[in-house]
Amino acid sequence: MGHSLRIWRWFFDVSNPHDPKLRGWLHPACALAFNLSLALLVAGSAFLAAPPTFHGAWMKHQPQAVLYFAEGAAGLVDNLKGVGLQPPFLWLWRTVGNALLPDKLLFDQEQAFALYEPEEGGFSPRAFGTFLAIYLALMLASRLYEKGPVMLYDAAWACNLALALTAVALWLNIPFIVSASSCWVAVDQLLWYVDCISYIIRGRFLVGVAKYIANKDTRRPSSSGKASDLKSGSRTEKGTMDVLNVNVSWRCWADVTHHLPFLGMFDDKPWYMFVLWNQLVWGLGNCILFGMFLTVSNLLRR
Repeated sequence: MGHSLRIWRWFFDVSNPHDPKLRGWLHPACALAFNLSLALLVAGSAFLAAPPTFHGAWMKHQPQAVLYFAEGAAGLVDNLKGVGLQPPFLWLWRTVGNALLPDKLLFDQEQAFALYEPEEGGFSPRAFGTFLAIYLALMLASRLYEKGPVMLYDAAWACNLALALTAVALWLNIPFIVSASSCWVAVDQLLWYVDCISYIIRGRFLVGVAKYIANKDTRRPSSSGKASDLKSGSRTEKGTMDVLNVNVSWRCWADVTHHLPFLGMFDDKPWYMFVLWNQLVWGLGNCILFGMFLTVSNLLRR
């Protein structure tokens, strides 16, 4: 029991005496579970919202292990019928799927849910999925070696989890989950590019999302251009080990609230209030961008 407890603490003890909110493992674990569950909800709902013909075609491309898992899941759904839970489950399935993927946005469902069909001798999506998985494993291993178990939570940022989901989607041949993963971090990544372009043109970050690349704790090979030479008298929040604010689930980045103060209106409130506020703001932004990108994509294919 004592040995298991030590292993548990090694994984979840991210205590930091300089930050009263990080004196234990509970909050980082909750942040990890919350954001991972959100990612799985978006990706799973995207897949379940696909037309039945897509599911049938997809099953023909899967290895035996995946087929066994799918058959077990289908059996579980059938068992719900015996206890009267199947109707509410199916209603929840349709409701969540329609909320995330409204039919009005899907001008061409057949194309939107199309399977990858690489040409013979061409590049296999599974090969790229394997490359992403190996990259993530090496990245996590190197960070664990350098910084210790605290890097397990650093790896829980949405951008890292989106890469993991993308690797799985490529391996299982579910292209729409790749899109769902991209849309899950659409706002953050789009603002990152806005910041970088602003810095190149104006010499300063417009929003502050990418300001961490100028952090003195950020390794110089991962920084770029003039940002690597920027001298800053204050520490930026993301990328420093003094603060482990995974997916900004404790408070908004100080770099961002400096430019957009309304995002920090719940910073001094209980953490669960900010998590709800943060997910509402960023979730709405992702939904808007999702609709824009999907609409443009369908219009370009016409």
